[in-house]
Amino acid sequence: MESGKLVPAGADRFFKTSVATVSGASATITTCDDGSKSEEVNSGTGVPDLAMNAPPDEQYLFETWHMVRTGGH
Repeated sequence: MESGKLVPAGADRFFKTSVATVSGASATITTCDDGSKSEEVNSGTGVPDLAMNAPPDEQYLFETWHMVRTGGH
């Protein structure tokens, strides 16, 4: 399947999200991600691309995001 035709579908649930650290120009956010109800589907047919979807043991993640202030925001 052509990767340009893939679009996200379903629900990607974030939980236990918190601000871990804050400084004058940046912050670190942590969250857990439940991707078990999320998948990539072909935009034309709506058929899931099983090769692009995460296996069940990789659908729950702990993520850390480093946020940096840009343009005053």
